[in-house]
Amino acid sequence: MTTYEKLLNSDDSVLERETICDEDQRLNLAYENLSTIPKSLVLNFASFVRILDISCNVFSDVSFLKDFQNLRSLILDHNKIDENVIFPVMSGLNLLWLNHNQVAVLFPFVKNLQKSFPDLKQLSLMGNPGVPADIDDTTFYQHLQYRLFTVSFFANLEHLDSREVTSYEREEAVRLYRRPLLERLLGNSSNVLSSAYMTFNQLFTRGSNSQSQIANQHRQRSAFI
Repeated sequence: MTTYEKLLNSDDSVLERETICDEDQRLNLAYENLSTIPKSLVLNFASFVRILDISCNVFSDVSFLKDFQNLRSLILDHNKIDENVIFPVMSGLNLLWLNHNQVAVLFPFVKNLQKSFPDLKQLSLMGNPGVPADIDDTTFYQHLQYRLFTVSFFANLEHLDSREVTSYEREEAVRLYRRPLLERLLGNSSNVLSSAYMTFNQLFTRGSNSQSQIANQHRQRSAFI
């Protein structure tokens, strides 16, 4: 019997909390082919769970998360989350994994993530269609621009994907994406930021030779950070 089946068949929520959730107050519902969480489970566990693993399911709607206000970590890898999903505000969430979903456009998706999770410290978006992979020198700068763009939204972000956020990345993110000024001057238009991100991507994908040289210089500089 799977964890999910045990929960559904349980008559004693207190007992199940002790047997299903570990000492970190983690609830694991991975690989259950779920598209939502039944209300009965939400009522029994939402106030108790600190770490929720619902990876490898078929979630595309996450509105049920509004009741999990004590969550600190949310693992949503390998689901059907796309750029149109709006998460409820969860100010206490520190870790969010959204690897291998269906996010094809980063803006305003990343901005909406920041509104929902203002204190996020660890974020992972690897394997989404809109996230450039750092495979070689021809994709390195696209990936770097993605990192800078994403970091610029989260003041407390410490880890993005598989790497820590460096002080150099933080400085460059502030320099390249001065959103407060742009938003004041241009009325907070989403098209402005989206266009800016696309422009930077285009600039850094021109000229494979010069791009390779810049990539090597950046890697050398990063080694001393």
